[in-house]
Amino acid sequence: MGVAMLHNVSRSCAPAATRWAVELKAWAIPPEILAQVTASPWDFPPGILERRADRSRGLDTPSTRMARETLPARGSVLDVGCGPGAASLPLTDRASALTGVDTDPQALQAFRNRAEAAGVKIATIEGRWPDVADRAPVSDVTVCNHVAYNVEELGSFARRLTEKTRARVVLELTLVHPRAYLNELWMHFHKLPRPSGPTADHAVAALEEAGLKAHRQNWTPCQPNTCSPPM
Repeated sequence: MGVAMLHNVSRSCAPAATRWAVELKAWAIPPEILAQVTASPWDFPPGILERRADRSRGLDTPSTRMARETLPARGSVLDVGCGPGAASLPLTDRASALTGVDTDPQALQAFRNRAEAAGVKIATIEGRWPDVADRAPVSDVTVCNHVAYNVEELGSFARRLTEKTRARVVLELTLVHPRAYLNELWMHFHKLPRPSGPTADHAVAALEEAGLKAHRQNWTPCQPNTCSPPM
């Protein structure tokens, strides 16, 4: 698992951003394969994100620790691509307000239900970041877990995160594309080679090229309350 803390330093653009976008586009599934299915291959099984959110409050991950380090008591948290809230719910022991951004209204309702049960002030914004960034409040800390591989323009996406954050942005992503583990099955059943990138290395390069200073930390997911020290 890769974690990046982001800070603005300067602005530029060039090859790393292009590589990130091109390699992401290569993950597109051919229309003739999509025409054979009734559900999107990109969708998660029902309930999996909700269960992850419910388990998250018992986890102490490097991402959560990085966010908590700069979150003031009764501070505010912006969760972009929040789903049911796995990235921000662990911070409700310190935060007083959460704002969730997501394109899925059902995910936003699940997020609202869990945040209200945790006793914090809650706001939700339906839409895609950074299109809805102007509607989001400036917050003390921003978390954004497992969204990067859905974002072609990663630099501008992340810059808008930093502009809406007083203290720290924590961006969590897997070291390789989260569907890379299925590549052999795609070849076996469809004779379709799948990409090997982009990776977390490419993400850091694109962020730095966009003028963002990324402090990277790698770690291995583990069971609740058994996390070993980050690598």
